[in-house]
Amino acid sequence: MTECGPVLFVCFYVPVDSGDVECAENYIATCAYITAQCEDCDATQYVIAGDFNCDSGSQFYTFFQNFVVDNNLCMSDSNLLSDVATNYNNAGRYC
Repeated sequence: MTECGPVLFVCFYVPVDSGDVECAENYIATCAYITAQCEDCDATQYVIAGDFNCDSGSQFYTFFQNFVVDNNLCMSDSNLLSDVATNYNNAGRYC
């Protein structure tokens, strides 16, 4: 609870874009589910954090931008990072 009211914290993870239609449909459904959670609670503020896996070249990117606009959100790390990859794939390597 803040002085502005309750805050909803949501942790969002979506697997990497595999490029197929089912993958895109699952992404859209996940965004819709989070939107419904926000609408159904009495929170006045939202923090939606996580791994959105939607680089600008991904089919997810447009869906994510629409999700942000439709819910009056802002993308905080995109305001700080430009042309930066923030993930590391260690597949097939052993420590």
